[in-house]
Amino acid sequence: MTQIQCVVVANGRDFYYHVLHHPEEMPKDMEFESLLGVAREAYEQKNDEEFDYLPKFDYETFSNKNKWIE
Repeated sequence: MTQIQCVVVANGRDFYYHVLHHPEEMPKDMEFESLLGVAREAYEQKNDEEFDYLPKFDYETFSNKNKWIE
């Protein structure tokens, strides 16, 4: 998930579906990068160990463009 996609998710279901159907309205000057670390932080707090995981696709490379619409 990119920082801009995090903005869409953080703004709720209605905004998500609005942008899904109107991609030209995807925010361009906003970010919500802190959402990217929520799962890691929750895991580490719950398990008292480091979250050691490398995703198959790096969100910063845009290497998974075919799956963005799904």
